[in-house]
Amino acid sequence: MFGLFTAFNADVVNDVTLYKAVVPARFGGRSSAILDILPKAGSVDKWGGDLMLSNYSGKLSLNGPLIKDKVSILGGFRLSYINWFLNSLSNPTVKNSQANFYDGNLVISAPVSENNEFTYSYYTSYDDFAFASDTTISWKNTAHSLQWKSKLSSRLSLEALATIRSMTTESSTKVGSMILKSSQEFRIWEENFFWGIISMRPIKSSLGVNLSR
Repeated sequence: MFGLFTAFNADVVNDVTLYKAVVPARFGGRSSAILDILPKAGSVDKWGGDLMLSNYSGKLSLNGPLIKDKVSILGGFRLSYINWFLNSLSNPTVKNSQANFYDGNLVISAPVSENNEFTYSYYTSYDDFAFASDTTISWKNTAHSLQWKSKLSSRLSLEALATIRSMTTESSTKVGSMILKSSQEFRIWEENFFWGIISMRPIKSSLGVNLSR
């Protein structure tokens, strides 16, 4: 929103990798670039968090053990309150406009053994912008994912991932005494099964299956 926010909450991101040419097989044969974002895991032994407030936004993150030394949870939330600034401007068009934004992340990690780990991730975001009180545009994204990683042997690993994603966009425009509205919703269900076979270091071969609807 207005370039004031990063696309992702840094408090819940562990690592980011950009693939621009050769995309690994586990991404299901994507032909474009891929931005692979790995979430952080919460602490399994103690609770902690961060709070940040600014003139136009705030964010909160918490993490700790759900089951001590076994299951951790990490949550992050960001919220904007920039409307007070827009309302203070002298330009009547901008003064009568408004903008809102929030997003939230949740990660639950459960390493059930040395060789097996389950991770559940949830993401939601919402943006809306009303220009001069006559046109409003909003969009919302939601995603759930469940991942299982297993090291079957020193040469064979297994990774299974199921995701469901949805995006909703809405717009309304005031024309005289009428209000014109439109909305769209997209929902995608996807499963990935990925086997990694290590033949000799540093050479690694892999195969997998990607299903989506």
